[in-house]
Amino acid sequence: MKRYLVIFAAVAFALATTGCASLSKPKAGCYWMTQDGSRWEPRADVVSKQQCFAFDSCSGGQGMSGGGCYKWANGPNAAAEKW
Repeated sequence: MKRYLVIFAAVAFALATTGCASLSKPKAGCYWMTQDGSRWEPRADVVSKQQCFAFDSCSGGQGMSGGGCYKWANGPNAAAEKW
């Protein structure tokens, strides 16, 4: 009987921690639109919203990329945060 309680507790803990992880908000990052305009790609080398803003040429940024569209968002398909 004790063995089943240990197994039950382990399964319950695994389910509880998995559920909590899925509720956490994704970390925001910088994304740029591919040349063909088909998708947003992550820019891991751009580590701050300020840097991303500096590169953006499409939605009010500073245009330092020379024409690229950049956004700061919680994922490639997420809406951009306001600059």
